[in-house]
Amino acid sequence: MLLYWINLTMVPVWAILYKFLRIKNERNLLIVLFIQLYLILAFRNPSVGIDSIPYINIFERTKRHSFFDFSFSRHEPGYLFFNKMLGFIDSHQIFIAIMAFIPLIMIFRFISKESKIIWLSIFLFITLGFYTNTFNWMRQIIAMALVATSYSYLKNENKKGFFIYVFLATLFHVSAIAFLIVYFVRKIKINQKSIITYLITMIITYLFSGQIIKFSVGLVATIDYSFARDGGVSLLLFYIGILFIGLLFKNQFLSDDPRSSILYHILFLAVIFQIFALDFALMTRVTRYFSLFLIIFIPNIIASVRNNKLIVLGIYLLSVFSIWFYYRALSSDVSSIVPYNFFWN
Repeated sequence: MLLYWINLTMVPVWAILYKFLRIKNERNLLIVLFIQLYLILAFRNPSVGIDSIPYINIFERTKRHSFFDFSFSRHEPGYLFFNKMLGFIDSHQIFIAIMAFIPLIMIFRFISKESKIIWLSIFLFITLGFYTNTFNWMRQIIAMALVATSYSYLKNENKKGFFIYVFLATLFHVSAIAFLIVYFVRKIKINQKSIITYLITMIITYLFSGQIIKFSVGLVATIDYSFARDGGVSLLLFYIGILFIGLLFKNQFLSDDPRSSILYHILFLAVIFQIFALDFALMTRVTRYFSLFLIIFIPNIIASVRNNKLIVLGIYLLSVFSIWFYYRALSSDVSSIVPYNFFWN
């Protein structure tokens, strides 16, 4: 576990060092942090991460079937095709390294283009669990990275680019199709009327989420799923709290970049899907596509604040909460990434 805490601590340390040395080019900071995070992912033993070995087994299975045979697995064709493209690789470690490199480089590029406080975005990427789950979500983390890449196209009204990237994401994890909702709400102004509409939707979702989920799943499911409220409330409250704070500074935030109003829609949708997830845990797979945008929404909100004391207070409170969240995730170790072992161990 120590390595994970050193990894996290070094993010603000590098940022402070770069500021002290007056290095203005943040590209260098991004490169250093990328290498740091990437090496931990790439050099891990396959036993680190509950899904690592199952994904390695899928990789090996693809080699035993013809190139255009996708019938041997239930997984999405894009992911299987990608495995087939890597079929010439004999080393499981190289496979792990490649599967870590592709989503991480896309997410860092997303942060580089969209975040106004780069080190804080990377800090949140770690503490909010996206980085640690990169050890496991081999399919979905690529889908999430593709969805994140689609954002700049949507923001710039490049519809073709947006749909292409979301389509590619669905080829790795079909749940990414939910992100298309953002396209249809993107131009709605964030005003009193739209906020009230979202609030009413959230209330209705909370009251009837169980019935809505059971009806929807009943139409398409071929197996039985369990429905029970089994957690996720603290995460929901966090999303709502961030959204509330974001609305308080909405005018300042949007004056800097009016096109970023899309981020409010994305976060409102994250809240709605997380409410569904209270009754149906699998819905968290959908929530992830929207909650990932917190890593740029939060830093950009803080950057829009004109009061330096509020900025310091905001970063402090955010750091305390997110570190607590990170500590809980590592302690529970649901993803089986503790202890960390290098591949040569």
